[in-house]
Amino acid sequence: SPTTLVELSHAVGDVVEKNPGVAPEYLIPNVPEVQVIGNAKDERGELRAMFSRAPPLPTDDVTGEPTLRYDPDARSPVWHTDQAFRDPPPFASLLYCKKSPPIGAGGDTAFADMTAACNALDPNRRA
Repeated sequence: SPTTLVELSHAVGDVVEKNPGVAPEYLIPNVPEVQVIGNAKDERGELRAMFSRAPPLPTDDVTGEPTLRYDPDARSPVWHTDQAFRDPPPFASLLYCKKSPPIGAGGDTAFADMTAACNALDPNRRA
């Protein structure tokens, strides 16, 4: 349950903030620590999750396959950072999946090593 997820979060470490800047419709009622992401719909069939209206992945020009390479014109794919921009960044983020697509049907989660990305930059481009 969302409440159990919050309890587990407190067992792992301090919860710093409760989803700052997130619109209330994207939070679990009475549990503001839990943000709904994906393509969840409410009882009326309305999308009520962060990123639910994100455009599909762009297509690679060479392979014709969906790609995770960012397309600034399409503003896709949409990445979220789990508040990693904070100083200091969070120790952890916990996810709870209620429903996932069948294996091979998409819906993959990708992880990016931002330390490696920063280290790969030309030193003049690092801030």
